Amino acid sequence: GRVHVFHQDNAGVSAARNHGIREAEGEYIMFLDSDDWFEDDAVQVLLEAQKEHPDRLIAANFYAVGENFAKRVWIRSFTQPASYTLTEAAESYCGIGSAHAVFHSAWAKIYRAQILAHGVTFPEGVGFSEDAVFVIRYLHEVNGAFALPVPVYNMYERSTSAERAGYKPQMLQSQLEAHDIMINHPNNTPELRKLFSMARTSLINNLYIIAGLGGRMKGISREEIMKMRDILRPHAKEYLSCSKISLGKKLRFVCGMYLPIPISKITVKFWYLAKKLRNMITSTQAP
Repeated sequence: GRVHVFHQDNAGVSAARNHGIREAEGEYIMFLDSDDWFEDDAVQVLLEAQKEHPDRLIAANFYAVGENFAKRVWIRSFTQPASYTLTEAAESYCGIGSAHAVFHSAWAKIYRAQILAHGVTFPEGVGFSEDAVFVIRYLHEVNGAFALPVPVYNMYERSTSAERAGYKPQMLQSQLEAHDIMINHPNNTPELRKLFSMARTSLINNLYIIAGLGGRMKGISREEIMKMRDILRPHAKEYLSCSKISLGKKLRFVCGMYLPIPISKITVKFWYLAKKLRNMITSTQAP
């Protein structure tokens, strides 16, 4: 087939992908990041499954490839093909239910161009978690998903990639915006809205820990910590009112979010030392 190369000013990955969707002439579309590559049979495997399940999103497992090019299957517990509803896919964002975490990325999937023409696009201006928004938008237009355990894609894990370089305020803000889009999708049922709200609450906790608001992560300046606090504080009530989060985690969150930074660092450090000591005592007392 013909190969077309399009050029445009750098406007982010979402704008580039949306441009590609608009220009595509084929019946099916797949996405490939610049550092990654497909398995030789990727198109055949995905296309055969799509023809068997034309009303679903076809997703597959993938390999994570280190800088030494050693491969590991991303979801090792995923061994049998499985069907999922949109609700079950949404549950995977909350870490509950039976759905495997294959719905967070746009790649390792095949899409019908006819479905994308319904207005399914990547959210421009959202620099992180844009893939999840796109997949959820697509799932709203089809009859669930069919997932394959066979890896069809190679995700190259570069140590200098944005995801591995540490969280910054703009990354945190972007991911919260992505979850807001999923929560406010016009076709959401009350159940889906609740699930995506839970996913955002979980994200707040994860970003709080990863970003080092308690001083656990090096390379983040005081100014960046203050900015991240400002971004997260409007969502504090949502986090603290979630019944699935333990009281201990809520107290740690409050310490990291509201205490002066030096005190916050000492408090959180003491918290983890006490937790480690408790685990050691528990393990020595175990029969």
